[in-house]
This record gives sequence, structure tokens and C-alpha cells, in this order.
Amino acid sequence: MKQLSFLILIFCNLSLSAQSVFESVGASSKSVGGASVSINNIWSVFNNPSGFSNTRKSQIGIYSEQRYSEAKLTTSAIVLVVPSKFVNLGFGILHYGYSLFNQQKITFSIAKELSKQFSLGVSLNYFGTSISEQERAHSFIGEIGLTFHVTSKLNTGMHLFNVNQARYGYYTSERLPTFANMGFNYMFSEKVSAIGETEMLLNHKSVFRGGLKYQFHEAVSLSVGFANNPILYSFGTAIKLKKYKIEYAASVYELLGVTHHVGLSCNLGK
Repeated sequence: MKQLSFLILIFCNLSLSAQSVFESVGASSKSVGGASVSINNIWSVFNNPSGFSNTRKSQIGIYSEQRYSEAKLTTSAIVLVVPSKFVNLGFGILHYGYSLFNQQKITFSIAKELSKQFSLGVSLNYFGTSISEQERAHSFIGEIGLTFHVTSKLNTGMHLFNVNQARYGYYTSERLPTFANMGFNYMFSEKVSAIGETEMLLNHKSVFRGGLKYQFHEAVSLSVGFANNPILYSFGTAIKLKKYKIEYAASVYELLGVTHHVGLSCNLGK
């Protein structure tokens, strides 16, 4: 009975939203409903590869989320950003699931500031799925991201995932999700900003995600968010401590409960 309940939980999780390995990564995104394409930080390696083009120092980050207090629905990720003279490089590893069912994504990203207003990023992903007593499926996925700084207060982003229409594996005709995200980040003041985006998933209804961020203190921020299709509410906070940044978010599905998101990032070197 317990195994049946868990299988139903996995089915609901995959049906109500995109699979975890294809969702946004990072508590900063999760705190505003999952909006990510216009947020420029280390987690852009996964969310929009153009978003870390202005990074000036090497950074490393770790992230974990546990869905609905179920350990078997845990997503973990580690990311590294290394700036260079010509381009910025990003590396990420993400894992979702447990021994009988798990998925992995390994990401290599390149980001470049083409001008003060415009940035471009591309990523190549290795994606694998392991299911007990079945042959492992794997494929390569391409994605592209754009960031445009319209004004000093308005930042926009666009992200296209699975541009090569990859399949789950060579022995199946089922294709991986193909979707596009377009969003904005508008600063009303130095303390308050609005973040929003629309995701268009092929053969599915579009999703809106967004929220508000309040810079409560120079080292502390608070955020609230919302998403539809399905309905989700979120909130979170971020704390900066010298070289470190600690982030926490909680997102709530009315049907399934609360998902906790925790992240830690660090600037490397002086």
C-alpha cells in the first residue's frame, strides 16, 4: 500500500508540473513562483545560460529541494562558474530521485556579454534516466538563452530548451520536453522589484510565474511568488554573509503540500 501511494505521488508530481530536472534551479527562483530567466546569478547555468555572463569572480553553489517531505523526491545540484577574458564558463550536475528511479543532468554552459545591453548563452546537457530493471536511457540536449538590459531598471530574458528536439533515449520515440521562457525583472526602487515570466511548453498550456522581492536590508531580502497551471504559492529569503549567500524558499501546492528549497553559494578567491 505504501509503494502504491508513493507511485501515485510520483505520478501527480510529474503530471502537475514539469519534471524536476527540467524546472528552474535555485531558491531565489523558487521564492518567486519559479520565475528564473530574468534573474542573473550562479543558477543561471541551469536556468538561462546568458544570465551569468556578467559574473566577475569564480563561484560555487549547492542546492537541494525535497518535495512534499518525501525523501525519494529529492533534487540536488552543484554548480561552478568560472569567468575568463573572452567568455564565462559554467558547469552543473543535477540529480533527482532515488535508487529505483532517478534522473541526472550534466550541464556545460558558455556565456558572453556582446554589449552592455545584450548577453548570449548556450548550454549542452547530458540527460539520463535510470529505472529499475530497465535499460538506462540517455541523450544530449541543447539550449540557448538571451538577456537584454532594456534600461537600468528593466531586465528581460528569454530561454529555449531542447532546441534539437532530443528523445529520452535512442530506443524510444518519446521526445523530451521542448519549451520557451520569456520574462522580466523590473526594479521599482532600490528595495522593491517585480519578477515574472511565461513558459510555453510544446502541446501544453502556458504557465505564468512571478513575484515580488523586497531588499529588507543590504544583507537580507524577502520574496513572495505565485504560479498557475497548477496553482502554486511561494515565499523565501536570502542572507549574504561576506563571501557566502544562504537562500531558503518554500513552495506550496494545494493538493500535495510543501516543497522546501535550500541553497548555498560562495565566491572563490579574494
